[in-house]
Amino acid sequence: MSKTKWRIIIYGSSSLLIVFLSIWVITRIQNPPLPGLITAREAITKAKMVNAEVYAKSDFHKAEDLYRSAMRMWKIENLKFILNRDYSEVIKNASKSKTLANKAYNSSLVDKRNLKDKVDMQILELKEAVKKNQPLFNKLPVPPEINKQNSQGQLMLFEAESTIKRGNYKDLEGKLEFAEKNIQNSYQFANQLLIDYFTMYPRWVKQAEQARIQSKKNNSYAIVIDKFSRTCFVYNNGELKNIFDVELGKNWIGSKLYSGDQATPEGQYFIVSKKDSRKTKYYKALLLNYPNEDDKARFKNGKDNGTLQLSSKIGNLIEIHGDGGKGIDWTNGCIALQNKDIDTLFKVVEENTPVTIVGSLKPLKEILND
Repeated sequence: MSKTKWRIIIYGSSSLLIVFLSIWVITRIQNPPLPGLITAREAITKAKMVNAEVYAKSDFHKAEDLYRSAMRMWKIENLKFILNRDYSEVIKNASKSKTLANKAYNSSLVDKRNLKDKVDMQILELKEAVKKNQPLFNKLPVPPEINKQNSQGQLMLFEAESTIKRGNYKDLEGKLEFAEKNIQNSYQFANQLLIDYFTMYPRWVKQAEQARIQSKKNNSYAIVIDKFSRTCFVYNNGELKNIFDVELGKNWIGSKLYSGDQATPEGQYFIVSKKDSRKTKYYKALLLNYPNEDDKARFKNGKDNGTLQLSSKIGNLIEIHGDGGKGIDWTNGCIALQNKDIDTLFKVVEENTPVTIVGSLKPLKEILND
């Protein structure tokens, strides 16, 4: 065989070997796992946009952990000789990460929609409760801590309603729980206060009717004060002649117990004296015989059973007077009328004119329905 043929055989064999080696190397080199990592990252970003870290916390964080693991392994494999690189675990973790991220996305959409419906309903129910109860609550002399509780609850409700557009309803659950607890507790306190107070209702109605009947029997004037409606009724010969608006002491619910409690008394009294502007610091005034015998007995009982301090005093100088019309309860226990109304009253009543002060002439059920 000639040298030329040998060269041809050697060159041909070398070429074939190079081809086979090239094919072998190409098959051993793995493609970079970038597509899988990119789609996993996109799925995580998509899930984050619907707050999956809040609504599908477990799946979302697992997806993130798998993605970070895949990235770490990719960097490790890239440090190896190209023929020794193995991206199979990188691809597997990236695939799992994408699957979990998509799962977190879908479950977040469902949970978010359900939670939105729940939050919307809570806000609606609380707003309805406030609309129904707040006007009556505002009329009651509740303790400062109950007022504060009500205010904090409504403030949190307003904040929840204002921030609901951000879409993170999970954060609103705690706020609405706080708002509901404070609002409902304050209304429950007020409701129980009224229930306890209105146990006296039958007595109030009886006392007011006695005043009207006595007016008719004696062909005389009688005054009835309804504290709850802030109304003064003036009767003559049993017939209703005048109705005036009144303002009371700040702590008007219940009987007056001691000097300085800012409570307007309840019971049956009479006018002791009529005072013009020279004899009173108000425009005009009708002084009542407070304390009467019932007030004195109540005060003594309070001292005896320890509900009143030994230093407490019973108080006096309870009047029906002018300078009213402020629109709030502001007196220290007196009953304030507008000056034009006290003028009318001043002309027709005399000393010894009976004055009956009651909690309400309407039953509680009717007031609550109104």
